[in-house]
Amino acid sequence: MSHTDLEALFVEVDREIDPRCEMLLYARHDMSDEDAIAYYFDSAEYPLRHLVANLENGGVDLQSLSALDFASGYGRFTRYFVKLFGEVTAADVDPQMMNFCASRFGCDTQLSEEGGLCAELAEPRFDLTWCFSLFTHLTRGHWEQWLAALWKNVAPGGRLVFSTHGYDLFELMDPKRFAGPENQQREFVFWGSNETGGRLDAAVYGTTIVTTAFVHRQADRLPEMAAIESFPMGAFDRYHNMHVLRRAG
Repeated sequence: MSHTDLEALFVEVDREIDPRCEMLLYARHDMSDEDAIAYYFDSAEYPLRHLVANLENGGVDLQSLSALDFASGYGRFTRYFVKLFGEVTAADVDPQMMNFCASRFGCDTQLSEEGGLCAELAEPRFDLTWCFSLFTHLTRGHWEQWLAALWKNVAPGGRLVFSTHGYDLFELMDPKRFAGPENQQREFVFWGSNETGGRLDAAVYGTTIVTTAFVHRQADRLPEMAAIESFPMGAFDRYHNMHVLRRAG
């Protein structure tokens, strides 16, 4: 897909946002409505440019690809996926989210559950599993469980692409707490705070920092792991570290 074609797709994408979408509500805390909406779309399009480039550089035909947008929420990425990829499924824990994605974007949907996907998604069948801003919130036990569960749904030769928070971001946000190597010794840091306003238990879904070394060590334990690419903050997404795991096949 040419740069021109991708930018045209971004212009044409469905721009309806459900008023319950927490990503938009969170942005409105610090921005005007107009700026929050602009941020909502820009924060999706920035990593999508890099995702498309990564897939095409790997010889992937986008239109033949089956994709799972996991932890999709109200479809910040799903709205683009239905235009980019051949088959798209959105999955999240809230039926209202899934109803909106199905009715608005015409994609398949599945309710997910803690520790893994619903039984209907138990067979590996997705060429791409995309999981943005989930591993940035999980306790260590849930982090490892979700990685194993999502990996089961990656088809042979497929990819799992997910985001994490690194120390670089939190050094910018709270330098007194995170600046300097003496404050960056732990490979996994979790504390109970999130932006859902009580919808999700902060003791389970909080805020998480991990090192790239931790991600690679966890990935090495997965069966049929063929390769992993990791991108620091700013290289694939503006604020998140991104990881692309490819399954053998």
